[in-house]
Amino acid sequence: MGAINKRRERELVAAGERALEEDGNKILKTKFKHYTVEKDGVRRNIITRTSTDRNIGFMHDGNDWLTLGDPDIDDILIVAYREARDPSEILVYPPIPRTALQPRFDQARAAYIADGHEGRRVWVGLDRRTTGTVWDTASGIVAGIEPLARYPLNPEPESQAEANSRERVPPTQPSLSMVVELDEQERRSLTERYARDLDVDPRRLLVEVRLTVFR
Repeated sequence: MGAINKRRERELVAAGERALEEDGNKILKTKFKHYTVEKDGVRRNIITRTSTDRNIGFMHDGNDWLTLGDPDIDDILIVAYREARDPSEILVYPPIPRTALQPRFDQARAAYIADGHEGRRVWVGLDRRTTGTVWDTASGIVAGIEPLARYPLNPEPESQAEANSRERVPPTQPSLSMVVELDEQERRSLTERYARDLDVDPRRLLVEVRLTVFR
């Protein structure tokens, strides 16, 4: 996916922690997005997956899932915007057992590879997709699941720096423009991201990154 907005990431993580606490869990944070939680005398190890575009992903090293295959992890807590790329409301879903989630990603990875993709980073949609593309595979992770919590957000105001920049930069002619060379992994990642966003076959996309400098 695209570069992570650290502020939004922290906001989503905090919402997940809040929802767990409000649900009566005692939380011990072991590291970022990793927790040991206890409720009614039952202790579980939980990790959080956040999403701004209604997809979540896991890495596979060719032999096994790096996090999803960890037997010390019991559940996955999913925290996402209600609508893709729309930070108006955060939804926190009840923790899903890791062993219930892994078969979805096994299925999605098999479809990735059969469609000619590397299968190292695998994304699956939280909502059901019926676009006729490989990205539909195993989608619908939270379909039919009632959120554990909902947290409305205020619209993000434009920062003063952004406003000043927008106001004071006049239209100019570029003094330098060049296509940036991407390595194969970068190109594949961007191709898969925009193929998924546009619901098109990734083989029909040509990805170029252009760097333009203005005087």
